[in-house]
Amino acid sequence: VDDVVPRRVSAAASSVTLTIHGTGFYNDGNDSEQCRVGRLSSSARVVSDKMMVCTVSITSFDAQSNVNVAVSLNGVEDFDDCCGVSIVKTGSVSQMIPATISRLGNSTILFTGSGFQPNLNYVCSLGQTFSLPAAYVSSSSITCAFKGFDLANVPSNVESKLLVVLSDISHSIGSYPLRIENSMSTSPSFRITPLWAYSSQQVSVWVSHTGSLNIQSLEIGGILLECETSMCRSHSLYLQPGSLPIRARLENGQLIDSSQMFEVFSIPRVDQIRPHEMFLNRMQSVTVLGFNLAVDGHCPHCKFGHFAPVRAVSHQDSMIVCQPPSDMDAAGSYDFAISIDDDNMIETGFSVSVLQLGEILSVKPSVIDCSGGTTITIAHSAFPFRVSACKVGQHIVNAVAQSDASVVCNVSSSMQLLSNSSLAIGSSYAYPAGFSASVPLVTACSSLNPSNISTCKNLEQSGDSVSVLQGSDASFSMRFEGECVLLGCTIGSSRGTISSTNFDSATCI
Repeated sequence: VDDVVPRRVSAAASSVTLTIHGTGFYNDGNDSEQCRVGRLSSSARVVSDKMMVCTVSITSFDAQSNVNVAVSLNGVEDFDDCCGVSIVKTGSVSQMIPATISRLGNSTILFTGSGFQPNLNYVCSLGQTFSLPAAYVSSSSITCAFKGFDLANVPSNVESKLLVVLSDISHSIGSYPLRIENSMSTSPSFRITPLWAYSSQQVSVWVSHTGSLNIQSLEIGGILLECETSMCRSHSLYLQPGSLPIRARLENGQLIDSSQMFEVFSIPRVDQIRPHEMFLNRMQSVTVLGFNLAVDGHCPHCKFGHFAPVRAVSHQDSMIVCQPPSDMDAAGSYDFAISIDDDNMIETGFSVSVLQLGEILSVKPSVIDCSGGTTITIAHSAFPFRVSACKVGQHIVNAVAQSDASVVCNVSSSMQLLSNSSLAIGSSYAYPAGFSASVPLVTACSSLNPSNISTCKNLEQSGDSVSVLQGSDASFSMRFEGECVLLGCTIGSSRGTISSTNFDSATCI
């Protein structure tokens, strides 16, 4: 495999067709060719000795993730890969307004939804006839402004699509029927988005309309919003909470009332977030306590630093709970903001710190007896707190620091360790508590009299030889009889570890 096209696909798509370029492709007549994207496999079709195509589902992959692409000619082994595909969060459309526009005047179509990204290239398409760049408004709004002459050759009934262009390939993320009339609407109307704002906040809205309306300004509850093209902004920084009427003033002085109502909400007050610290490999939900955190008809969102807002997993007026975004995979401090929706994020003054846990580098002695009574020395990388405990199997014991990079723990005779016990270090007292990733603890489990060990005999080895690729793990199995105490194993001069044991056999890695 030399290349895969496209390299970027929309997370809004349910599936994607990949074209795979390379050499040596062939069909043996059994239709066993497969491509594998991440851990998912699907059938593939050989086009030529240099091209294969396959259609794979991407619904199980997280947005903003990268997955590897590989192909196999027999569907079982010999998968070859070269490159990955990025799953890009492009947003999804839930509504298009209006459903009818006029061919004789300027019109604006509004797509609303969630997850739109300001750095992506969005396009509005009317059937196969006409398309033009769309305008990003917010994470929940995108507009398309048409001139009358743009629609001259567009059919009266057409499918209106919102596309996102990734790697020069267009992906549809929303499609709705649109009617284009040859006359002006006898009852011109308009709609705005968003339909809400916080009190003590400047109001900015986008306007879409039917007919050739030249809107000069809007009035929301008596507050004036001046309009330029499709954007209207207020100068006032205060609106009274409640439901307010909306009125448009045209350039000819005519006033048009909207059927919509504009909602104004009190600004949320955040008193506390917890936890305010968490570990990179153990991300936790963040609970927000305060007032005016949620309102009916809206789903609160949280924002961690520069990442896109995430929907709250539960909410009420005085408490919301949010899960950090899946792509927040680096240690650091992230400013925390909230909103009753995914727009108009309010900074809380709080931040969430993501800490990197250290890891175990070495353990001495390398083998301990299951009966305990052993003191072990553990070298480790840096932790964001003082290492004060060892977790040996299911037991937690105190750790004594020898230096900033090593601790000593005592394995007592009362622990009764198993042969597959694990070891981790960290803190069970300081907040936030946490332990490193566990490492296997090599144990020798026996209550035998040493004088009986001589009865242990090797019966056979699995095969005459073990072949392995350089740089890969090697393993072999042996059968034995008698009373055996297994402490370790070697291949040549390389020391291995016993990965599994039965009563009469063992496997060495």
